[in-house]
Amino acid sequence: MDLTVNEVAERLKVTPLTVRRWLSAGALFGIQIRDRAGCRITEGDVQTFLDARMRGGVQERPDRTDGTPLVA
Repeated sequence: MDLTVNEVAERLKVTPLTVRRWLSAGALFGIQIRDRAGCRITEGDVQTFLDARMRGGVQERPDRTDGTPLVA
């Protein structure tokens, strides 16, 4: 079954913008459907993405919500 960006965002409890960023970065694979129809992501691609995250294969930005400065 193919999922929309919004559906993936709901399942992973993130915003649609986060899903689009993962798509743009190549961390998550999706298929572009026409210009304005958006993107479709298979459940298998979502699972592959989650498996890679569990193995540490997907880089994330550091959490900045705790107020501590980031060290370069």
